[in-house]
Amino acid sequence: MRYDVLCPHCGKGVNAKLAHQLKDDMWKGSPAFIIGGGPSVSQQRDHFPLLHEYGKVVVTNRAIELDVRPDLWVWMEDRVFMWCLSGKIGPEAQRNALLFDGIHVARDLVSRTVDYPPYVTLLKYRTDNRLGESFSGNVNTHSNVGFFALNLAYLLGADPIVLIGFDQRGALDDQNEWYHEGYPRKRSKKASHVYTVMRLAHEGRTVWNASPGSTLDFFETIDSLEEVFGRLQLTPLG
Repeated sequence: MRYDVLCPHCGKGVNAKLAHQLKDDMWKGSPAFIIGGGPSVSQQRDHFPLLHEYGKVVVTNRAIELDVRPDLWVWMEDRVFMWCLSGKIGPEAQRNALLFDGIHVARDLVSRTVDYPPYVTLLKYRTDNRLGESFSGNVNTHSNVGFFALNLAYLLGADPIVLIGFDQRGALDDQNEWYHEGYPRKRSKKASHVYTVMRLAHEGRTVWNASPGSTLDFFETIDSLEEVFGRLQLTPLG
């Protein structure tokens, strides 16, 4: 199926399977912030307008609704994309999803339920215990959008990678806790052990977890983005 829509990255009207491609190490040398959905997001939001001045910004799932200027938006399920575009999640998510002109990334599902527009990059994926090493192969999602985003940042060459809202804390009903009211359908808690297969420290890459109260202890914890900005030793642009 052909579209009359232009890809915001390459300027061409293309089929979804020919969407703008990600390239290995295209963010090499740049920090990257990945925003998840944990409750600690609320503690860091005052600093979000500065994130893009210190590095690349990746938002996952409905974090597209936040007041940031993301470079990449990634989601796991087709319905999350549609919930955002349709306004089912809320007006902020809908507005930002419609206006977003950065890189859109989704899994190339065999049973895909959405006929994606051409600007969405569909990636082959796997869910084993090996880190995806190149965009020419399969990216590892481990059935967890945070893990998916972390593997993307790794392949893009970002260093350091800063995790925000990666709390991995489940509520009493064994459902995930969020900075928001949740999704139209409940989503089960994902075990934090999936991150143990992401041995980025041994790959010459630095990962900081800036999610206060997080149960993820595989990465160095930094409680505030102010400290992260100080460590980066950068002067914001403009």
